Parts: sequence; C-alpha cells; structure tokens
Amino acid sequence: MKVISILKKDFEKVCFELSDKVIHDYKPDIIIGVLTGGGYVARNIKKRFETSNYYYEIKVQRSTTKTKQKIRIDKFFKLLPYFILNWLRIIESHYFELKRRFVDNEPCGEIVLPTELIELLKNGGHKVLIIDDSIDTGSTILILKNSIENVSKNNQVRVAVINVTQHKPYVFPDYYLFYRVLIRFPWSSDAK
Repeated sequence: MKVISILKKDFEKVCFELSDKVIHDYKPDIIIGVLTGGGYVARNIKKRFETSNYYYEIKVQRSTTKTKQKIRIDKFFKLLPYFILNWLRIIESHYFELKRRFVDNEPCGEIVLPTELIELLKNGGHKVLIIDDSIDTGSTILILKNSIENVSKNNQVRVAVINVTQHKPYVFPDYYLFYRVLIRFPWSSDAK
C-alpha cells in the first residue's frame, strides 16, 4: 500500500478524470456529495454534468474523524515529515482493516435525508450518483445507498469515488481511480 498526495491543481485534474469515467457511462439527474471530502469532489464533478438537475450534500462522519478533530492532531502532523505521516496512515489503514476482519462490525447508523430529496426519490425513475472522496470500509456509502433505496427501489443508484483503500469494502464503487492507495487530499489533517 502506498500514500500519494493530491493537492490543489492535481485535485481538480483527478476530479476531471473521475467525471470522465462517469460521463461516458451514466447521466445522473441527482448528485449527492458525502460531506466533507466527498463534497469537495462532488462540487468539482457536478460542474461537468449538464443533465443533473438536483444536487445535495449529506453529512456523515466517522467517529475517528471526530476524535482527530477534537484533539487538534493536525497541528502535530504539520511538524512531521511526510515519510512518517505516510507510515502512520498505512498503519492506521491496516489496523482498521484487521479490526473489521476480526471484530463483527456490521455497518450501522442512520442518515437523515433532506425532505426535498425524499419527496423527489419517492417518484422513482431517477439516476442517482453518490460521490465521496474515498471508500474505506464502505459502511457510510452502504448506509446512504440503503437509505435512498428504502425510499423507492425504482431509482438507479451508482457510486463514484477517487479511491478505494480497503481490500473488500461493504460497497464497491461503480467508478473509481485508485485501488489500495491512501490519498492525502487538500483537506486532510496531515496535508501541508
């Protein structure tokens, strides 16, 4: 597993590449960005979709992200060289992959969809594109996808992400650029 940095103009280029993959195959009329990282990606990608009439951002945050923000670890990260930060990322990723393998952690949680989106989805027949920056375990995407499908089974839901970090996530995206790669994005706590 390796770590790469995708910052500033490289980030826009990668979003363009991902949108190209989607555009050639799928024309969504609803785009949903998963905040925070997926919101940055989705805002860049939605610019390329003329057919998308609706755009929503849904906030879902892992508990580990909340913990990192609470202890302000980003200030400490700014002091470390990238080779140490990369090593820490790889260890964290392996830890969570092993934890998932040996601890029965079924995806659980609830996502509250905006009322306007629920009313729209009830009619069915929509092509929905969920966009996130990364899929680790895939639990966030699975919960969101299930929430959308529970409103109406008559909507087609696809997923686009820049990267997939773990070997067998609960949901594998329809569109992605990197597999088994950890990415440092502009908003990452260890980005400098």
